[in-house]
Amino acid sequence: EAKATLKPPVPLLKGKKTIIVTASGSPYPYNQLSSQSRGAVRALRTIMKAGGVKIHKVVNIPNSY
Repeated sequence: EAKATLKPPVPLLKGKKTIIVTASGSPYPYNQLSSQSRGAVRALRTIMKAGGVKIHKVVNIPNSY
């Protein structure tokens, strides 16, 4: 009989650094809204922290069509 063992995830990228770059078609003040690119940045922060990656910088580029 197989038992399910729940273990916390192991951060395989511990100590690595990253820069998160997002681009949106919205002009400057609106690209910071949660419904625009900030939600994507928040999701990527969660994933990177779980992997043990340090977030060095976040770059958000507006008006990028």
